[in-house]
Amino acid sequence: MEPRSQATPRHADVCLVLEGTYPYVPGGVSSWVHDIVRGLPELGFALLHIGPKAGAYGEPRYTLPANVTTLAEHYCQGAESPEPVLRAELERSIRAMRRQKATTPSRTLAALRRLHLETTVDDALLDGLAAADLSVEAMLHGAEAFEVIREIALVRAPAAPFLTFFWHFRSMHVPLLRLLANPAPAASVYHSVSTGYAGVIAAVASHRAQRPMLLTEHGIYARERDMELARATWDDAGARVQILGCQRPARSCGSCGPRSSRGSRRSPITAPMRSSRSRTSTAGSSSRTAPPRTRSRSSPTGSMSTR
Repeated sequence: MEPRSQATPRHADVCLVLEGTYPYVPGGVSSWVHDIVRGLPELGFALLHIGPKAGAYGEPRYTLPANVTTLAEHYCQGAESPEPVLRAELERSIRAMRRQKATTPSRTLAALRRLHLETTVDDALLDGLAAADLSVEAMLHGAEAFEVIREIALVRAPAAPFLTFFWHFRSMHVPLLRLLANPAPAASVYHSVSTGYAGVIAAVASHRAQRPMLLTEHGIYARERDMELARATWDDAGARVQILGCQRPARSCGSCGPRSSRGSRRSPITAPMRSSRSRTSTAGSSSRTAPPRTRSRSSPTGSMSTR
């Protein structure tokens, strides 16, 4: 399904990039965003909301102020096929794709590799992400993507079961590819209220449009995903979960917290980019900002994180 847009599609002063929050999920972050938009009636705001799939949240829980020019929705999951795909047909499609050698290496795949194996964020990295030249099919079934995943696993999680790492990596990055393929609304400034998918998409949109980007982090996104992993029950009890950098057994990890017997069985979609503290930043400057005392934000999987 194509991303949905509504309201008047005109150039906005600010594009707010939101993930699992306003205007669909009530809570501290959504209230903060609503107050910002209402408090600046002289500015036009475009809302880019990232959700798990179409219809996951129902109708907006907030009445959009008159200065909201656009509500665009981008989804982590693709539309389900109305007809089941036969295994034999899928295998034929995969074999045909693998026979087609790419004329040039994927710049997006190279950028994803750099995100995990290097620490430098520069124009070349953003160029690669903005190129959006890696299809979901190539990520899922391509030999080049498999080699990159294997390399990252050997460097970043050598003691973790490769199969576990493989499925985690795919679940994290396939949604990112879908989001990168969709353009963001035009705006003079891009403002993301979290890191994770919203932060990546805002950074890429800012780079594509050559406009400034603002980041306000109201919680530690990667920390919340760590907590979701610690509570999950779908991995082996004794596995050492190193995928997000934790080197201790998941059940006994004091950093992530105890595992819950009622944890979600869905594979979490974890953060492609990590944050070490709450902060506000713009190009060339940064300053700390106190996070709200209460907050509620839904992750792209649809589960709720509350602090």
